[in-house]
Amino acid sequence: MLAIQFNCAMIKKWWRIWAKALGEKSGKSDKEADFIATIRTLIFIQLVVTNCFIIAGNIRHWNDNVPVESTPTINSNVTGGTHYENNRRTY
Repeated sequence: MLAIQFNCAMIKKWWRIWAKALGEKSGKSDKEADFIATIRTLIFIQLVVTNCFIIAGNIRHWNDNVPVESTPTINSNVTGGTHYENNRRTY
């Protein structure tokens, strides 16, 4: 029972510190201030998650514009004829 009380006291202490870190206490009562701190916490989590996705996208596409040397391929469909005959368009 003592461990549960200790944990609750510790959680309340850390919640108080976290709420103060989020900004000035707002609200007419402690319950309202806790609700406002919860909303601020959700906004903070959303901000961190969004920034993680932006950073992950930047890392993923870091060197996308590096030119790749391509090797010429032989078109097996071309069996002969002149260059004009092989590359002409049919309309």
